[in-house]
Amino acid sequence: MDTKLLKILGVVMTVAILGSLVALPVSAATEVQHEGTIEKIIKVGMIPNEMLRMKLMEHGIVKILKVDGVWVLISKDTVREGDLMVGAEVETRGTLKQVLAGTVTVTDETEVDLHIDGLDVTLTGTIEKIFYHGPVITGIKVYGIKVIICPKTTMVEGMLKVGAGVKVEGTVKAFLAEEIRVR
Repeated sequence: MDTKLLKILGVVMTVAILGSLVALPVSAATEVQHEGTIEKIIKVGMIPNEMLRMKLMEHGIVKILKVDGVWVLISKDTVREGDLMVGAEVETRGTLKQVLAGTVTVTDETEVDLHIDGLDVTLTGTIEKIFYHGPVITGIKVYGIKVIICPKTTMVEGMLKVGAGVKVEGTVKAFLAEEIRVR
């Protein structure tokens, strides 16, 4: 298996296993709209890691697309118009699942507030879960949304702990498509 595919599978594992496929409260606030070019397509049935493949299939995910740097999860329920292929220009709409944090600030505010403007995300709420890689915090879950913390690029202000209020500013990393249309 080539190095690029292994890197892709690593990102897919992050999306699938580390808490991104949870049911979110139905809300217009979690809606993402994105347009761009399909860079990669991963058919879930072709993923060699059986545990990962089964987890994705359990959630109805059949394909994963990379559209201009954003991972778009395609389920059996996603409404599709046109042939999805690398290089195709698409418009898609779905539910936010994962954010790449630029800054995470511990606050006294714990009430949920989510704003999505294009691919920019501002999320305020309570930390529900913390994800670690060894001793390093690599993510948190807020409002059912996985927030990726990259130790080299994410600025964290304050002590992260379950139950603490946080404000996250970042960008959309992955979402579950409700519909996708080839232009």
